[in-house]
Amino acid sequence: MLHYLAKDFEIILYSAGVPKYVEAIKQILDPTGSVISYCLNRTHLNFYQHGETRFGLKDLTKLLGNRTLLDTLIVDNLPENIVQQLNLIPIHNFEGDLKDDTLI
Repeated sequence: MLHYLAKDFEIILYSAGVPKYVEAIKQILDPTGSVISYCLNRTHLNFYQHGETRFGLKDLTKLLGNRTLLDTLIVDNLPENIVQQLNLIPIHNFEGDLKDDTLI
């Protein structure tokens, strides 16, 4: 599926995971390195403190450069952690069900 999408779209992996985890996921999703053009990880989140709780938000402006928000979508299972809600396609958590075809 990602190979098909990569023909017309730039695929960027943006995860709240630590860099080592994100690289491992990238290797699983794109073992040849021909699909995912860029990765962002926990170090790219905007962190905020609310009382005792510290949380990180994914901010799509970190991707911009030659990109615009008008041409950017994010598919994510935690909508509350996305700054640009209008760019969000929300999905459910993947729980290991091999019949889960949400992204197909």
